[in-house]
Amino acid sequence: LLWAVVERGKAFSSLNTDDANAYVAFMQAPSPAERWIASLTAAEIQRGKQKKKVKRFSAEWRPFAVALSPESIKYAVTVLKSACETLVEQRYLDSNPFSDVALPPPSHKPQFAKRHLPQPLWETCQAAWLADRDTPEGRRRCATVLLAYSTGLRASEIAAATTERLTR
Repeated sequence: LLWAVVERGKAFSSLNTDDANAYVAFMQAPSPAERWIASLTAAEIQRGKQKKKVKRFSAEWRPFAVALSPESIKYAVTVLKSACETLVEQRYLDSNPFSDVALPPPSHKPQFAKRHLPQPLWETCQAAWLADRDTPEGRRRCATVLLAYSTGLRASEIAAATTERLTR
């Protein structure tokens, strides 16, 4: 809302898809920075220093500490899209300006476990515990190994697992 009024000179209800795409670009690089970004250096931010608490109506208040990550932008657009859908249903808006917004690509690929069993070793382990699954102890071992392998739980998490703690 603040961006719409300050940067576009429009009421929220007057935004269109071009404005929504411009807002996504703005979130990637808020400009002018001195108006939108708190005055912390990149080094201060990396050291985990928090921006000082400034009251919202102070002349020093800024809504951003840094430009948003692609994941944060995606979240913001999802929230705005949902809010606008509700406003369309309530007949406050004629259309949803965020319905066709182009999102930035993710900043990184999802990370998977860096330590895992090589396939031949996994197959050897699998053959060993599958051969022993006819006893109650063997079935527990089989279930434990499958649980560990398929969920990536740590040994301590598996040791603490109980049926009472299972949820859907």
